[in-house]
Amino acid sequence: MRKVDFAAKITYCSVEELSAVQKQLVEKAKNACDRAYAPYSGFAVGAALQLDNGESFWAPIRRT
Repeated sequence: MRKVDFAAKITYCSVEELSAVQKQLVEKAKNACDRAYAPYSGFAVGAALQLDNGESFWAPIRRT
């Protein structure tokens, strides 16, 4: 196993203040929520992120 250190900057604001790229990430996270499997809690969770190189990823969170 190898250790990986990373830092994250978290900022929040209203949707209207977001850039077009940020709005796309929000939509990807919402789509991931639609695919989440949460049979016990019923609380669907999804996430999206964008790397420094512009590549983005999204994923539903399972079994919550």
